[in-house]
Amino acid sequence: DKSKEPKHDHGGCGNIQPEVRREGLRLTGTWKAQKGDEENEGQQPEKKPITPQMALNIFRHISTDDIKRMGLSNDYARPEWM
Repeated sequence: DKSKEPKHDHGGCGNIQPEVRREGLRLTGTWKAQKGDEENEGQQPEKKPITPQMALNIFRHISTDDIKRMGLSNDYARPEWM
């Protein structure tokens, strides 16, 4: 019975994702408080700049398997090299 099969979500990692805005050459991320989190309920969204160093650190932590899934070459086109 298909109605009893678990529903699949978008497949994301489950981390809170910011809303990213570009203002000239600057990027700003706005992180909203999680729904159902009583300790942060009613709290204003956190807004902070996304620095080049933050982006580079994110790229450095992408695994070899994920690089292959994105269609890039681990030997010739790692994201942190771009």
